[in-house]
Amino acid sequence: MSGARHPLADVRVRALLVVFFCSGLSMGYFSPLVTALMKDRGNPDLGVGLVGTAYYACVALGAFLASRHRQSVPAAMTTSLTLAGVLGALLPLAPGVLGVALVRGGSGLAVGAYTSVAQASLLARTTADHRALVTGVQALVFAAGLAVGPLLGTWVSSSRWAPRSSTASRRRCSCPSIRSRCSSEPCRST
Repeated sequence: MSGARHPLADVRVRALLVVFFCSGLSMGYFSPLVTALMKDRGNPDLGVGLVGTAYYACVALGAFLASRHRQSVPAAMTTSLTLAGVLGALLPLAPGVLGVALVRGGSGLAVGAYTSVAQASLLARTTADHRALVTGVQALVFAAGLAVGPLLGTWVSSSRWAPRSSTASRRRCSCPSIRSRCSSEPCRST
């Protein structure tokens, strides 16, 4: 029996696995929240799809850019995690589809950056004999975060804790000639 430590016994490896769980959790958590926010504001379905596409395209771009940038692991992780947190907090303040797409795109860049930096750091901390195990556990915790995130996001967006805009209580007019939101008064056909 060799004296090598098990890779999951390393506290840094466990910390990186927590980052992967939180990354999956945030990806799943914000999807229903963003959808509810945009629907609450009366944005079209195409706008919701645009925001989702912008986010995931920026995740890929952020991973690519992080692989090209030479920065220390702690600095890269701190910068990208902070950016993702700040942009997540600013999301409700973003105006319109373009504003939400820009905030989500910036958040996607940060998520892509910290995920790729954490992946590289995780692989650097494990030996070739243990990489399959560590990568499998990494995929498991990321998927667990992706599985739990939408449940939490849906629960929060449907609860009374989620902020509602002033247009949330308004209903859509059933008149074909009126395409905008109307007040609670019934529409008059002309």
